[in-house]
Amino acid sequence: MKETANVSADRLWHVFGELYPDIENWSSDVYASRPCDGDGPGSAPFQGRICQTSFGKLTETVTSYDPTARAISYLEKGEDARLR
Repeated sequence: MKETANVSADRLWHVFGELYPDIENWSSDVYASRPCDGDGPGSAPFQGRICQTSFGKLTETVTSYDPTARAISYLEKGEDARLR
């Protein structure tokens, strides 16, 4: 699948990086999300997020966060055996 977004890199970083815990606002598969408690790695203002999805409950842990490079990476673990 290929998608084109006609928005600036700053706007994309704002949604995918700065608003990372709020995925429920823009992903149709996520019914609810909330940030995990505590600070994440580097300058990350969150450790990750917990999501209620159409696939079950997912917990994501941020492993790196670099606002200068507009880069975020995370590990995902689901309660459903298919998502582990």
